Amino acid sequence: MTLEPIEKHLEAIAQKRKDLFIRSLNFVDNYYNNSRNYYLVLLFLSFIIILADFSLFFSFEDDIFIRISLFFAAISFFFSLALYLNFLEKGSEKVGDIFGDLDFKYKQELNILRNFYAGRMNETDIRNFYLKNEIGVNKKYFGSSYEMALRWINFILLSLALILILFNFF
Repeated sequence: MTLEPIEKHLEAIAQKRKDLFIRSLNFVDNYYNNSRNYYLVLLFLSFIIILADFSLFFSFEDDIFIRISLFFAAISFFFSLALYLNFLEKGSEKVGDIFGDLDFKYKQELNILRNFYAGRMNETDIRNFYLKNEIGVNKKYFGSSYEMALRWINFILLSLALILILFNFF
């Protein structure tokens, strides 16, 4: 079976777009793995600081820095846990939306190119499609400023807990 040059061109475009689709999915997957690891590391660090505070609390019972550090570490631990569970819930929904959105755009683009080569569509329609539609992953699926503010608050709480532990020894 011999293919027409147009069919070969369409197959080449389809293969390139499929590769781009797979690379986009890998990018999204790496982003969500890194975010999940970030929350797990903060959860682990806050737990370690809580354990250190408990061991120091029994050694220096009357020290106010240890009590405040334990308070900040406990807040950071529960905050990290809440953020992690929220990330797991929302992250799986976002990844599903990204997969569906990319797949829809890929199929839509392939249909438009087929219609163009079949003579059912003109160049201005294709230009309009590419100018009006983003082909790729929408930024709304990634970290928002609200999420980043929560991460910074959690990081500051954890840092304060660690600094107050160190104040105990001065």
